[in-house]
Amino acid sequence: MEKFKSMVSKIGELFWSSLLVGGAVVFAAFILINGLHELSEYSRWNEYEQTKAEVRSLELYGVNHTASVQGMPKVSTTWTIGGTYRYQVGERLYKGEGAFESFALKEDAQEAMLHHYVGEKIDVWYHPATPQKTLLDYEKPTLGNSVWFILLGSIILYVVGSMIYSGIKERRRSDV
Repeated sequence: MEKFKSMVSKIGELFWSSLLVGGAVVFAAFILINGLHELSEYSRWNEYEQTKAEVRSLELYGVNHTASVQGMPKVSTTWTIGGTYRYQVGERLYKGEGAFESFALKEDAQEAMLHHYVGEKIDVWYHPATPQKTLLDYEKPTLGNSVWFILLGSIILYVVGSMIYSGIKERRRSDV
């Protein structure tokens, strides 16, 4: 009976330690993958370059959105100031179009429209490999938390790996 209790106790210890180690590995892998994803996004988006564009036309338009609120359709409108613009990369001129600003209220959009004009210089961002495609609303990415995520995930994996290794080493020593 004592042998049975000892075996059940060892199985319980093994189960809980495996659960703890497995959870730590999954958590560390999640953190590490998130950090690596942020790092790849940083390198991809950091390639964009900024230039000035000249606004060629402006318009104010509304876009209707339908959502279900308590089972009933509800329509709302987003008011957008958009238009066309022209910019130069190297010796070549490009044309683009897009939304400059969006508003929930038409009155706010009309007020903002007073601050935009044809001939206005705006910032656009383009990718050097495809300068015909631009972004109007763009923030240069930073590494942010990705370095910390990668570091933390690596440390957790190292600690868990060291614990597993020392546990295996200790078990082999006790078996001899």
